[in-house]
Amino acid sequence: MLQDTMICFYKDLKFYFASKMIYLLLAVYMLMITAFTCFGANFYMVYEVSMQSFFLYQPVVMALVIPGLTMRSFADESRNRTLEIILSQPINRCSIVLGKFFAVWLVCTIMLLSSMSVWLILGLILPLDNWWIVCNYLLAFISTGALCAAALWGASFSYNYAVAFILSISICSLLLNFNFGWIAESVSSSSLMGIRIARSFSFLKQYTEAISGQLRLSVILYFISIIIGFISLTFINTEYKRR
Repeated sequence: MLQDTMICFYKDLKFYFASKMIYLLLAVYMLMITAFTCFGANFYMVYEVSMQSFFLYQPVVMALVIPGLTMRSFADESRNRTLEIILSQPINRCSIVLGKFFAVWLVCTIMLLSSMSVWLILGLILPLDNWWIVCNYLLAFISTGALCAAALWGASFSYNYAVAFILSISICSLLLNFNFGWIAESVSSSSLMGIRIARSFSFLKQYTEAISGQLRLSVILYFISIIIGFISLTFINTEYKRR
């Protein structure tokens, strides 16, 4: 299984770097995260400049950029008529999905690491809590993986670029904005404790609380469970198309 996953991973990774799309998305990511950081959270108006505004908008920017990658994961395979060949080979069924997922996640990680220049520049000007920044980069890395898994699931429904992009960005937006607390509040029998527990399952609530200094193991497990869940759904969708 590991060998099959690595084969699919390298194939997709080679395809991404052979395409000019990745460099365009990298430029879009840098422009968007800079704009959101500097102008979206009063970066220049706070008394003590920190990187909290930078991390605050990471999920939003990634949710807009990632679908540009995942929309081609299955569409290009279908257009080049390689998906049918891959699906007909004696390759572990989960390896195809895992290979594509890790390829997209690695590309997004490279985008995330490219933003470290902001950290280096601010570090020359101000004394920063570097340990806090490292923890938030770890959180951004894991939450990006969750968005990659969600977007990949959306892209697996269609071999059309536009449809795959719309589905991916819709699922990412729904994941970010879905409020389980609202559902619990609408149920008259829900207790106050039940509402609080339901609210804790919201993506942005978990993320914003973590970057505010409440990074816990439960938060990491929360995002890992999202990754596993969406990878499983993508596997089921791919398995259905294989038949």
